[in-house]
Amino acid sequence: MKAFEYGVCRRPDEEIYIKQRILLLKNVPGLTFVEELIDVDESKFSIMMHEKGKVVLKNSFFLNEVCIESDFDISPYFE
Repeated sequence: MKAFEYGVCRRPDEEIYIKQRILLLKNVPGLTFVEELIDVDESKFSIMMHEKGKVVLKNSFFLNEVCIESDFDISPYFE
């Protein structure tokens, strides 16, 4: 994976993570929420699928950021 990576926030933030998930699902047609995973350090990962591939939104304490990893370019959906 990790064809495209987007930084959202330079620190983990639950509120930004939730808002970003809502925006992704609203702005990327055909994107569907699959599941949310929670790591041992309380990091959260929203797994979403699209016909073009997987999108993972991370609220990561390990990486110390909120970020998106995607199999395809999602930037055109936010212009």
